[in-house]
Amino acid sequence: MSWLDRAVARRAWAGLLAAWLVGGAAVEHLGGERRKVLPGWFMYTSHGARLCEVHWVQRTPQGDVALDRSEVLGRPPWWAQASSTRNLLGRAEVMAEARRLCEARPGADLRADVRCGSEGGWSAAMAREVPLCRR
Repeated sequence: MSWLDRAVARRAWAGLLAAWLVGGAAVEHLGGERRKVLPGWFMYTSHGARLCEVHWVQRTPQGDVALDRSEVLGRPPWWAQASSTRNLLGRAEVMAEARRLCEARPGADLRADVRCGSEGGWSAAMAREVPLCRR
């Protein structure tokens, strides 16, 4: 097989992959049905489906101030932590981390914007308007 044949084969495979990703999503979006053969692309599967993105804030009279949970809890930077402490999987783990933050900052008004991954994309799990610390 010459280099030209390999280049054509690579482009054909890339085109098929692109058609599957775009076409599968379009069929599901426009037609409203999932295909059993060559299913469309999902945002998350398995581990990532429960992974939550959390923006912690402390509410003050001057406004909301972003909070670094690693700094507040005396942990190393996020990139140096084990995934078990770095990643929060589901609302229960978010609430457990909120309790630890409230213990570290007694009397503070802590809040969080939380969204968790699912096969269909991000879904809101908690709004910033909900206070996390009991007074």
